Amino acid sequence: MIKDDVAPSHAFWDLVALTGGRCDEESLVPLRVALAALPDAQVAVFGVQFGQALAAIGTSAHAAQDVRDVSEDPESPALPMSADVFQDARCAVVAAGRHAWERVAADPVALRGVWFLSDGELLLGLVADAYEEATGGLWAQECEPDAGDVAPGGVGRVDFRVAGAGPGFRPRRRAAARVRLGS
Repeated sequence: MIKDDVAPSHAFWDLVALTGGRCDEESLVPLRVALAALPDAQVAVFGVQFGQALAAIGTSAHAAQDVRDVSEDPESPALPMSADVFQDARCAVVAAGRHAWERVAADPVALRGVWFLSDGELLLGLVADAYEEATGGLWAQECEPDAGDVAPGGVGRVDFRVAGAGPGFRPRRRAAARVRLGS
């Protein structure tokens, strides 16, 4: 069961749906355009909710799953779960949409499989750029696996700091972080 305070809003998922469930350069263009058209406060909330969505699927149980990129031979071995692969896998899950994210959040084994991994960092960068442009602050999201756990392959703390940002969100206007994107 996903806690309501962790689940992103319907408006968040409506924006994510603009990717068509994919996480590659071409499919991210409509989301980039939509974020650019939103008021700053809504972009800030989108950034916060994106961070919450990543954190919800950032446990050591999730990191223990085998993943492959769509471009790889189905018979090829799973990618080693490095911090980068784990980050890209979670971005790919979010880009895949609400139902995929809910399935993976509820059951870490659902992360096992084939995703648009190779361009996961593009979604992360898109959100960071939109957040920073809208708020004047640096977007950063840290995700800690379950307390005391370290996933196989040495993945422990996964850090989503962008452009040398410090921890946490630092919006230009405090009120911007309190505005709700919708439900």
